[in-house]
Amino acid sequence: MKFTYYPFKPMPIGHHNLTLITVQNRSLYTNWLVEFEQYNEKIHFSNELNELFEPAKSYYWLGDLMLTVDLNKLFQKSIQDIMIEFLSDEEQSQIMTTNQQIQSLILQNSYKLDLPIEITSSFTISQIYKKIRFSFFDSVEITPLEKIETLLKSFALTHNEKLLVFTNLTHYFDSKDFDKLNELLSDYDQTALSIEFNQSKSSDDHSDYLIDEDFCLFES
Repeated sequence: MKFTYYPFKPMPIGHHNLTLITVQNRSLYTNWLVEFEQYNEKIHFSNELNELFEPAKSYYWLGDLMLTVDLNKLFQKSIQDIMIEFLSDEEQSQIMTTNQQIQSLILQNSYKLDLPIEITSSFTISQIYKKIRFSFFDSVEITPLEKIETLLKSFALTHNEKLLVFTNLTHYFDSKDFDKLNELLSDYDQTALSIEFNQSKSSDDHSDYLIDEDFCLFES
């Protein structure tokens, strides 16, 4: 896959690893954040034959890992469906038996009122899971590396093939973390891009591409 944005030449995106693009021009960086989030047609991705993909079909905008990525909004429903698919016939039977036992206890308790009360509804397994409302751990309780591993694992479970686009991952990861992150991307068959804003290119910079204040593109 290649990322293209006029007037820059195409920038290849590494398969199943992380590509970092550092932008030193604040105006360009701000425009990119808006355009990526809106899946603007100025954002182009193509394959090796230079065939263009529709923005919404080529990447998944995530933004800041710790500030804007909400695991529950992204995956709660889809992971719930997958959990139900993983249930064996015996487990489904146990859940429904337990559900019937709960209804029976409620009905028995209603007899204390000495009123003609009956239970007229029953829940499906999907409805039971929805009522339970499981959720991921609060992001405050996990490290950035733990959060991105959960994110990548969840995308893998939902068979994602789109590019994952973040901003400023360098705010959260050091050299060892980036090595681990690339291992995770490979393990879960995911590909990621991070748009970084940094007006000074340091010697330990991990960027694959640098766009300076004068809009000149450099490759590492």
